[in-house]
Amino acid sequence: MVTMRLESLELIGDAARHFTGLRHFDATGIRDALRPPSSLFPCRICPRTEKQEKKLDMFSSVIVNYITTTDGIHEAAIATEYAPAHDPDPREKEVNFLRRMNMKSLRFALPVVLMSLSAAVFAQSAAPTDAHKSLVAPAPSEAQKSFATIKSLAGEWEGPVAVPEMPQMSNGKPLHVSLRVTSRGNALVHELQEAGTPLDATKYDHPVTMLYVDGDQLTLIHYCDAGNRPRMTGKMSPDGKTVEFEFKDISGDPEYHMHHSVFTIIDANHHTEDWTFMMKDKPIHAHFDLKRVQSGSGVAGN
Repeated sequence: MVTMRLESLELIGDAARHFTGLRHFDATGIRDALRPPSSLFPCRICPRTEKQEKKLDMFSSVIVNYITTTDGIHEAAIATEYAPAHDPDPREKEVNFLRRMNMKSLRFALPVVLMSLSAAVFAQSAAPTDAHKSLVAPAPSEAQKSFATIKSLAGEWEGPVAVPEMPQMSNGKPLHVSLRVTSRGNALVHELQEAGTPLDATKYDHPVTMLYVDGDQLTLIHYCDAGNRPRMTGKMSPDGKTVEFEFKDISGDPEYHMHHSVFTIIDANHHTEDWTFMMKDKPIHAHFDLKRVQSGSGVAGN
């Protein structure tokens, strides 16, 4: 059986280039172009036999398609199957070309799509969902920790008061302090009055103090009987037992106002309060030593 050596492919390419610009060739022309080299059919008997001529005619039916690029370069695609010489339909060649291009595009796009989907699934599984985030509570701030400590004092308290600058005010009737959490836990109301006295604002002192967290600050506003509203900001001591409030500003006349306060927790049923009242430039210190009592006990009118 006559075989075609690998070098014959170069001869076919050389012959095809002689017909540059033609879309298909006459079988006789190709056969003549291929006739000279005996290496195409390495038989030692010349001239060729009728069988060899038929074999050459079969090779002459090879179709060479030229794809012309914009810069005039032609690339030849040589079919490797035997086929009878015919003039292919240009529309059929265009459809086949588009089909091959679509298949190449699909082979390129499919891995990209799969990689994109894998990356999206991985990112979705790695990132926490909104529902998961909502279950993780943020760490409380220092202001919130201080406020939680102050709120633990909610309840009714009574005890003596000591005023070093005014001894006549010391060792008198005990004070009653009420601490009440309100506004869904966002505020603490502090009320002060003489123990055993009615809630008559025309005759007895009854100052109210509000404590709450404002941004990153624990804030105290004292609604004073002097008719003003000093504002203080508090910080808790490292041991968590004392919260101290420093003066920040005031609404109203500052001549007489509450200027400083300290809450100290001794245990769950015992705490002290120290308040500093400014009489013009003179500070007056009041120390309350308070014990927890049952709600309503010792308070007239309850």
